[in-house]
Amino acid sequence: MTDAAPRLKDATLDEARRELRAWLAACGKDAETDYLLCHALDKSRAWLYANGHLHLSAHDELRLRGILARRVEGVPFAYLKGRREFYSLDFEVNAAVLVPRPETEILVGEALANLPRRAGVLDLGTGCGNIIIAVAHARKDVRATATDVSRGALDTARRNAAHHGLAGIRFLLSDWFENVEGCFDLIVANPPYVGHGDPQLAAEVAAHEPGLALYAGGDGLAHLRRITADAGDYLNPGGRLVVEHAPAQSAAVREMMRAAGFAPVRGLRDDAGRARACAGFRSA
Repeated sequence: MTDAAPRLKDATLDEARRELRAWLAACGKDAETDYLLCHALDKSRAWLYANGHLHLSAHDELRLRGILARRVEGVPFAYLKGRREFYSLDFEVNAAVLVPRPETEILVGEALANLPRRAGVLDLGTGCGNIIIAVAHARKDVRATATDVSRGALDTARRNAAHHGLAGIRFLLSDWFENVEGCFDLIVANPPYVGHGDPQLAAEVAAHEPGLALYAGGDGLAHLRRITADAGDYLNPGGRLVVEHAPAQSAAVREMMRAAGFAPVRGLRDDAGRARACAGFRSA
């Protein structure tokens, strides 16, 4: 158990940085010192470095201590800040949605590849809306629909769409395809794919991010099975399905896509070289 954060009232910013880094090192989070301090002060890192002689006020210290206490408890930094960058866009995030990961950007790149004019795009389990908003922001001509089973997630996605001036995205409360009508040129999904009890899931993710958006049965494939089995009914001939999965699930997902009639099917790797997604075409 880590002791309470050091008292920093009237310390200079340089002194506060040194003391915080030493204290956070015991929590394994010393690399976050400047980010946490900047967040507490609502200032940039450049400002922090240029003003190290200034002193923390009592208000600054109180706010900083509250932020530090929550971070050491494991609350993700993105939730503390309430924002997260994804595909060079800024998104609101909160406890109703997963924090967008950089590896998910591969889905956006694949979605945008060879996308026809005025394409119909469906994003299943949209969360904060990061995938569909990134696609619609890059391609203003798409006819975009996004679903989620969580009202809180949909409310967050709507606010993010409005923030980026994308009024044309249609948001549906739906358990996967339950309330979806019509066919699309592209279906993209980053569904829950963590098996219950998976030891590789980071403790702070398990403790603070929504389980509804994380877990998918014992092997983590339950939702991917549903999506791949039903997606062909909602795709135009030649349409694509693109889904994210865990690296160890790649072979199983490729096989279930082939079994559902998708061809060709190919795996996609993230920037770290890990198998991260699969894409398949519905036969024309």
